[in-house]
Amino acid sequence: MSITPRELLDYLLAQSESEFVEFKANNYSPTNTGELISALANGAVLEKKDEAYLVFGISDDKEVVGTDFDQNSHSETSQPFWNYLATNLSHLGALEFLSLTLDEKKVVIIIIPRAKAYPVKFKNVEYIRVASSKKALSAHPEIARKLWEEILKVSFEEGHASDLLDADKVLELLDFSPYFKLRDALVPSKNATILEYMTNESIIVPKLGKYYITNLGALLYARDMSSFDTLLNRGVRLIKYKGNDKTVVERSFDGHRGYAVGLNELLDFTMLLLPSEEYMDGQTRKTRIVFPRQAVRELITNMIMHQDFAVSGFAPRIEIYSDRVEFSNPGAPVISVDRFLDSNMSRNPKLSKLMRFMKLCEERGMGIDIVEAECERKYLPSPSIMNNDGITRVTVFDHKSLRQFNTVDRVNLVYMHCCLQFVKHAPMTNESLRSRFAEGILSSTVASRWINEAIDKQMIRPFDPSSNSRRHASYVPIWV
Repeated sequence: MSITPRELLDYLLAQSESEFVEFKANNYSPTNTGELISALANGAVLEKKDEAYLVFGISDDKEVVGTDFDQNSHSETSQPFWNYLATNLSHLGALEFLSLTLDEKKVVIIIIPRAKAYPVKFKNVEYIRVASSKKALSAHPEIARKLWEEILKVSFEEGHASDLLDADKVLELLDFSPYFKLRDALVPSKNATILEYMTNESIIVPKLGKYYITNLGALLYARDMSSFDTLLNRGVRLIKYKGNDKTVVERSFDGHRGYAVGLNELLDFTMLLLPSEEYMDGQTRKTRIVFPRQAVRELITNMIMHQDFAVSGFAPRIEIYSDRVEFSNPGAPVISVDRFLDSNMSRNPKLSKLMRFMKLCEERGMGIDIVEAECERKYLPSPSIMNNDGITRVTVFDHKSLRQFNTVDRVNLVYMHCCLQFVKHAPMTNESLRSRFAEGILSSTVASRWINEAIDKQMIRPFDPSSNSRRHASYVPIWV
């Protein structure tokens, strides 16, 4: 904690007793203390506070009376007091005990983390404060409902990535310039103005003249993510392999900069490593990048925005092979992989909102439709979207001959083309499917065979099942 115990006590004395602040003179009976901690941890949720406080040595009228409470020397059931509390309190983070002396009188502050995944219990009972009284939560179902609503609202983005810091340290750890530059706005000349903008965007949280950096702020603007313990494995890994398997690594890069700070640099570096093809332009030999930049940009931003921050041990990664590129992020998707092209639901709405605000991603919060459209424009196979072992993986492929398409490839291409046509309010037909390839590549007969495969796999269906016309038949995704 970056503020002194005295600064914290002065802050608390300026507060009234509430759902997250309680003053006690010297009554630290183990049972009452445990019940109060449960009530305060749960009350902090309702008050939208990150911490609650139980203060011994201060009377109800805020007079310093002193206490002999000591969490180490006092015991209950042959356990140190702090261990007794830790044993009997469920779903609670670590308590912090601060001691100070005022006018030769001892004051102890217990800092209580707010309830997170579940309401905090003491001896299997959840408590809450109602007015100035401590009550069992089960006796107040309406408060219990509100408590659960607030608990479920809390996201990783809102958590604190740092202790309390002064303004200079915040500006040392974070680079806020992309927030303005990516919007074509001038960076304010005064630091106080920058900090005000960042406070309004929940990038930092002010308290006692200092600031917490939120996980959202660190994710986007960190000069170095390794400065924040909560951001381990959040930087994007970029790996290029030699060939089409993982046997030999040619290049690798571990990103440490915040997404807003480093995304465009990451995109440029990725484009340099992508497979390319040479062609003759008159008498000049030129190089053409196989994968369109706009599609790669959408895949990178989607990978970042839709990762599950509750999953640790797997960093978002871009893996480049000789015949494909895979974009992987931790977490199962919040929508079915079959609906990526037409549906939109964000797992991390605040992160997504700010990235759109800075024009780092597609405005509607979608992107797979853009990827498919770019693949069609370049005559590339459709992207493959998979969810295996809690990892979401989107793969784009280099050019393939018709013989290289297996059944899965064919059905996926027909389905994705059908979805794209549907969101464009255009019919999918045999002719539109043939136009998905260079002229003369896919015959009408082969296109019909591919369409029938997709129908048999129940991925698409005829728009008008009663029609007997094959020439003018059109198709829609099976979910329409």
